[in-house]
Amino acid sequence: MSRSIPPQHILVIDDDSSVQNTLRLVLTFERNTVELAINGREALEKLDKHKFDIVFTDLIMPQMLGKDLARCIRQKYPHQVIVLMTAYPDFLDSDEKEVDLADITIIKPFSLGTITNALERAYKINKHRKKSESPPPPTPP
Repeated sequence: MSRSIPPQHILVIDDDSSVQNTLRLVLTFERNTVELAINGREALEKLDKHKFDIVFTDLIMPQMLGKDLARCIRQKYPHQVIVLMTAYPDFLDSDEKEVDLADITIIKPFSLGTITNALERAYKINKHRKKSESPPPPTPP
């Protein structure tokens, strides 16, 4: 993993505990703080209480699909970086891809390099968005 980015606060949403535990292990190894949610409802509750640098969400979950969760997150937290994880990339049709449901999509099974790449890309996206949110410097009189 890359040591060039600072630790981040990450929310992982997946109904498969083995995926949750694997991601938590990989992400905490590099000093990231990781919280877990098993479904969209639990994830939205956590997002209401805490700010996360990155949200990793599975696409296919019971109760609420990851793409529906991503839409909810985009509406409430438009600047939230979302990483969509899926073993079924064909489940996303081209119209949904164009709506920017997620900033990054990764295909399961994923490698350590894929996670590292996603973390680095997410960090850069956050950095860019924070620059865009800051007010412009005052103009001299």
